[in-house]
Amino acid sequence: MITNIVIIIYNKIDCMETCKKDFLNCKHTCMKRCHPGICNEIECIVGIKTLCKCGTINKVIKCGELKKIEDSKNYKIDCTDECKRKERLKKIEVAFDGLVYIIFL
Repeated sequence: MITNIVIIIYNKIDCMETCKKDFLNCKHTCMKRCHPGICNEIECIVGIKTLCKCGTINKVIKCGELKKIEDSKNYKIDCTDECKRKERLKKIEVAFDGLVYIIFL
């Protein structure tokens, strides 16, 4: 009886299909080749859209990379010069009651 179980597990390892087991701590499925045991969500390759602190810039980070970050639920990428420029333009619009036209030369 034990021999039959070993054969089944061996055949599962030898499988060429995608694993598709659910990860324990994220809502994605494992995309690795069939393997025994639980799937490690740090290897999750699904892209997660993350925003900067002000919401101007977004970047796609692999779910597994995000899991490595200590406070991943509240993770925000750093703002850039583009964010500062956009914030300045908002202040100018408020100061001129929205009557600002930006001309790029």
